[in-house]
Amino acid sequence: LAGARALYERAIERAPAHVAALSNFGLFLADALGDAAGAQALYERALAADPAHANTLYNLGVLLASQGRLARAEACYRGAVAAAPGHAFAWYNLALLRERERDLDGAQAAFEAALRAAPRDAVTLTDFARFLLLARQDHLGAEWRLHEALEASAQRHGPAWLQLGRLHMRTANFRAAEAAFDQCLAIDAADADALTELATLRADVCDRPDEARSLYERALAVRPDHPTALINLADLLFDVLADPDEEAATLYLRALQAQPESAFVRGSVCQFLASHGIAVALSAPVEGLVARLRPFLR
Repeated sequence: LAGARALYERAIERAPAHVAALSNFGLFLADALGDAAGAQALYERALAADPAHANTLYNLGVLLASQGRLARAEACYRGAVAAAPGHAFAWYNLALLRERERDLDGAQAAFEAALRAAPRDAVTLTDFARFLLLARQDHLGAEWRLHEALEASAQRHGPAWLQLGRLHMRTANFRAAEAAFDQCLAIDAADADALTELATLRADVCDRPDEARSLYERALAVRPDHPTALINLADLLFDVLADPDEEAATLYLRALQAQPESAFVRGSVCQFLASHGIAVALSAPVEGLVARLRPFLR
């Protein structure tokens, strides 16, 4: 890394306004060294020399979005696609940002523009399918895009299999869902989301709670703060396997610490407490929920 940095520094010393060198050095600082401030300074130097340099605008947008500075990130993405209408990555990131802001029409338009620029990009196809499924309830459109993603990736894009499994779960095609989750895990046996989805299917549909427990535990070994795995395993222990309350309460507490504002997590904690005669409002401060759980921890 030190050698690469020295090469960039020499190149910029020789040509201080070389836009591509400044932008690429900024990307190196951000990705390889985690130096966000240094990267931003270089991007801004590059844009001072060429305000319409699409890749620099895109790179700065990614950096700003990672810091939560979404309005400025959007301005950068829009600047990038104005300068280079075929910049697929900028359209894709703009789509994700618009979706996050609940601008569904804007998000769909940006996804479609990204796919006009890169029709066989498996990542964009998969995220557009997820958007169509969740935001538009368009099952057929989502399934079509997922099969396109799998075709483009020679059936090796794990997230597409994961989303296809979720789609089949929503349409109660459980055999196809299980096959899709299995395909995802064949590509990446440590995919915590696929392990969690398959565990839920085994618990809720197949009535195989012991297998479900093993899958949830595998998911948590990969991602110890996975909120869905934590809550679903806690529910399984408490409702189905009749394990001691202490183990379930420990999992509820971990989920609450991971996502204290999640309505899903809070609802599960309140339901557990209510089953023990403890009434707590869903909107209670997190400290109050934690205090109610602690007596179960011996």
